[in-house]
Amino acid sequence: MECSSHGTAFDVVNRLVSSYLGSGRTLYVDNCYTIPDFFRYLKREGILACGTMWLNRRGGAPKFKLPELKKADIDIMALSNGSLNLWFFDKQEVNVPAIAHNKIITYNSKINPITSEIIISLSS
Repeated sequence: MECSSHGTAFDVVNRLVSSYLGSGRTLYVDNCYTIPDFFRYLKREGILACGTMWLNRRGGAPKFKLPELKKADIDIMALSNGSLNLWFFDKQEVNVPAIAHNKIITYNSKINPITSEIIISLSS
């Protein structure tokens, strides 16, 4: 099979989800398959997506906007391309780009045991 101009990861995941296009399902992926351009393509095709991403991944959030995080910190940025980026710090910094969530933040009754702050969640 010949690789398209989008790259191998794009082609592999696209082949796997092709029968679900237009279904309104949500695809959750790990670092290897989190490609912002592919997420936007899936959204146009009726599939939402969310996944962790390496901070230096091509097409990721601009480096100059990355927040400096400490343990239990969280930061959310809505990008102009329709995606949402969530950063948090556990044992290391984690970047989660998503098109499966909108920009509405929901506060619930759960409390972070380390910081005693209210835990937030993102609406889908």
